[in-house]
Amino acid sequence: REGLVRSRIRAADIASGDVLTFLDSHVECNTGWLEPLVDRIVRDRKTVVSPAIDWIHGSTFRYDHAIDTLRVTWGWSLGFGFDHEHALRWVQLPPDDQVKPVRTPMLLGGLFAIDRKFFNEIGKYDPGFEYWGGEHFEISFKAWMCGGSIEILPCSRVGHVWGRPGKTYRTGNMTVEQWAQRNNMRVAEVWMDNYKIHFYMRRPHLLKRGFGDISERRTLRERLQCKDFRWYLDNAYPELYIPDAVPGRYGQVRNNGTNTCMDWMTREQKELKLYPCHHQLGTQFFELTHQNQLRDDMSCLESRDNGTDVMLVWCWRSENEPPPTQQWSLQKGGFLYNVATKKCLQAVPTETEAVWKVALFPCDRSSFQKWTIEYIWNKDLVF
Repeated sequence: REGLVRSRIRAADIASGDVLTFLDSHVECNTGWLEPLVDRIVRDRKTVVSPAIDWIHGSTFRYDHAIDTLRVTWGWSLGFGFDHEHALRWVQLPPDDQVKPVRTPMLLGGLFAIDRKFFNEIGKYDPGFEYWGGEHFEISFKAWMCGGSIEILPCSRVGHVWGRPGKTYRTGNMTVEQWAQRNNMRVAEVWMDNYKIHFYMRRPHLLKRGFGDISERRTLRERLQCKDFRWYLDNAYPELYIPDAVPGRYGQVRNNGTNTCMDWMTREQKELKLYPCHHQLGTQFFELTHQNQLRDDMSCLESRDNGTDVMLVWCWRSENEPPPTQQWSLQKGGFLYNVATKKCLQAVPTETEAVWKVALFPCDRSSFQKWTIEYIWNKDLVF
């Protein structure tokens, strides 16, 4: 059980070609997929390149051409996503521009190519990673911060099977997810500088866990004279929201009338529900920003045109004031007032008695319209 990363290091040490290509086993390489990758590396050996990732549905193996995957993003919980706004802009481009490489703040770890010497120069992978997870963050941060860049190439197409059953192999005394979080801790401690606090704010239970010895990785970064994480944010991912981290405006959002918390477990329907509060944050972590957006890592709560429904949508990304539909005023007494509708957010029952949802109603100051933003971990956030 050497795990994904040490297995890849072992393979890379054996490989003799000028270019290393890492592929998951559950992919299907399309016609002409390799040439564009090699071409970009020949032009600049410090460019790390990924194919455009098409969708293979795990239940049917249907193959769909994808455009959402042309730019990979991430949030402060160290989970990845795709830049849907970029996709909307990309489809409007003339054909000659649609074939150009897309600069991306990160890549998915299962599909990319890299110059073999550059891979070795930047320290390969962290051999302290166990089992699975975190390697896509490490290689992405290192590539950008240590003299390289990352591109996704629309002319290289590889299908990836999504929606497969959960991983079932044995992983010792922790789950795969727990090992992944341990690996993410190593990434945060080595590469994210003081910005790691935003990761731990969302995963505070990790503060009491170990992550192994990272002295060699920190020495590597110092020897390579890599840029700091602020440089990465400014140059590779300038649109990433940097949290305000104002106490009292982040944490779980509890409804006083139901004693349940906002949760986006139903992300596929873009609909918030209310579930028992658990203080483990994750899908129950929200922040009310200085622009009065109520958001998680990727999405903001927005009022809909009918004046009643609310939905998690992509956040308005601009220094200018967000639209009124995404502005929420936390008023005295704990009432969340939507600027566009001039209504208050309220817990309302659903057909399932155990689950409540949220909607907008005229403000009546009832307990079902009263919200408390709670965070019990501040005393542990000491670095």
